[in-house]
Amino acid sequence: MSAHTRARRTDALNKAVVTVSSSPSAKRSTFRVPRAALNRVLEFLHEITTSDGTVSADDVFRDLDEKYGKSGAVLKGARLRLELTQKNLAEKTGIEQADLSKMENGKISIGRERAKRIAKVLNVDYRILL
Repeated sequence: MSAHTRARRTDALNKAVVTVSSSPSAKRSTFRVPRAALNRVLEFLHEITTSDGTVSADDVFRDLDEKYGKSGAVLKGARLRLELTQKNLAEKTGIEQADLSKMENGKISIGRERAKRIAKVLNVDYRILL
């Protein structure tokens, strides 16, 4: 999988926005990063960009996958995309906040039933959380 990446600086909350999509016309995912880290993020993306201008999503998220496990990184990313705290997600799913933290950090598996409850709130296919 490859990703097209674009970044722009914002003044709001001293954050920058990095937009990633599978192609220029595909739906985009937006990540907010501290402005102070934007140059490091862009340098990293530049280092892994291929000659056709794309970036492998596996390369972009390798560190997160190694640190949290793929399902944990997806869970955290989907939660943050909706600007939900773990506490908010816990209230909406009936899953303990401590368990959500453990899932995001790869300490416990999400499981099919919890994945379905979480996916409904996050508006994603539950299978990406498994």
